[in-house]
Amino acid sequence: MAKIDKLQDKLRKLEEQIEKEKEEAHKGLGEELVKRLDLDYELLSTKKEIKSVVGLIVSELNSNPFSNDIEKNETDISSDPEPVVSGQENDNDTTQC
Repeated sequence: MAKIDKLQDKLRKLEEQIEKEKEEAHKGLGEELVKRLDLDYELLSTKKEIKSVVGLIVSELNSNPFSNDIEKNETDISSDPEPVVSGQENDNDTTQC
């Protein structure tokens, strides 16, 4: 029984260490994003506002290049439409001028 108790204690300590590392990553990422994007803290005063700002950032990325889902990222990249330069026709454009 003592061996099991020691292993459980070790497991608990590892789980605590993992949670601490995750918290540090979240905190560090948030701080760096706020700093680099020069975000106004007034925009980040509620969870709803934070979710809104994050939604805007994610939508601007058009995909998550940091996702573990490699197949999805490759699909997202290959399915992005080609940018249209002003003055050039877009074969996919169905609007009439």
